[in-house]
Amino acid sequence: MTSQNTQIEAKTRHRNNLIILVLLIGALVLSNSQQFSPVTEWFTQDQLYQQNQHYLGQLKSDAQQDFNRLAALTGLLDVAQSSQIGLYFFAEFNVDVGNALAAFTSLVERGAEIAMASTTALILISLLSDMAETVSPMALQLSLIAAIIWFAMRLLHATEKHQQLARQLTGLTFFIYLLLHLALPYSLHLSAGISQQITADFRQDNSQSLSQIHLHIMGNNNKQDLKQKAELSVDKLKKMSSAHINQKVESLSSYVIKSLALTLFDLLLMPGLILLMLFRAGVLITNHLVEVAHQVGIHEQQQTSS
Repeated sequence: MTSQNTQIEAKTRHRNNLIILVLLIGALVLSNSQQFSPVTEWFTQDQLYQQNQHYLGQLKSDAQQDFNRLAALTGLLDVAQSSQIGLYFFAEFNVDVGNALAAFTSLVERGAEIAMASTTALILISLLSDMAETVSPMALQLSLIAAIIWFAMRLLHATEKHQQLARQLTGLTFFIYLLLHLALPYSLHLSAGISQQITADFRQDNSQSLSQIHLHIMGNNNKQDLKQKAELSVDKLKKMSSAHINQKVESLSSYVIKSLALTLFDLLLMPGLILLMLFRAGVLITNHLVEVAHQVGIHEQQQTSS
């Protein structure tokens, strides 16, 4: 009776492994078939991808606008210091005003650096999102192929060393799929949602502050040529008092500090923390699934040997 039960259990395990193997092969075929696109659409993140790209595009547009304003201010200050238009510009100022203007120039440069770094980071994140969208289907197929090889080895009673290698490969490819298909897109998506709720108004006010500084100094003289623009802007600087320039320094200093804080929060802190949590969740899920399947395989071998 015991021998018969053992044979029945062995046949049941063999049948279950065979069913799983057939299902895995079917899933691999479906993932490559155009006829079953409604089914395979679940494995895509097109809508989520478009939302993330729209969010990144908005942030990049804002960063580029700020950079353009700061670049215009930098150009004006360079003209005031080096060209014939501003040849006697600093000579007419006292020491306090000159120091305040030097501080203003330094802050403009720091702000431009932050805007450029923010734009660069956004482009890199966008490229990373493109990569995840492109590579995740291939990672899914690789994980299915690795799982098929693993279960085929179990059916053929391959050596434990080979089964362990196939098991590790399955876990690795499945984890990469979870990382690219879920962790990266959703960390960005959740970060965008949090950012829009917390920092959107803060960011808009900060950008508006820079726009007011730019408009007050540069003016709305888009129709003049470069020389006329420089002359008018330098004349405005000459008419500013020391207190007025110090006020601009304080406003620009506040803009630079807030820009740095917003960039770190929106592009590093929030997506990094969410990605770390999802990363840990992916590791736990992958290890659990692989370990369960491995323990089932060990139990099968023990039952067969007995």
